[in-house]
Amino acid sequence: MSKYWHELTDQEIASIPPEMKCSELRRMYKQPNWCSYPEAIAAFLGCWSLVGANRTKISKEFCKSCDCFIPI
Repeated sequence: MSKYWHELTDQEIASIPPEMKCSELRRMYKQPNWCSYPEAIAAFLGCWSLVGANRTKISKEFCKSCDCFIPI
């Protein structure tokens, strides 16, 4: 089963080869199931919080004010 992107450790992210394509990352890792942002894990077009410095803060509480939040 795929891991959620926001649950990866810094070490796991650092071990991802830099040449890996975003499409491969999206197949290997999932965005949170409460997130409807299209291709949220895409590097430059994805969710800035999810792929940026706030990655480890991602939670339902953190995301609840986002327009792409799906209340589950």
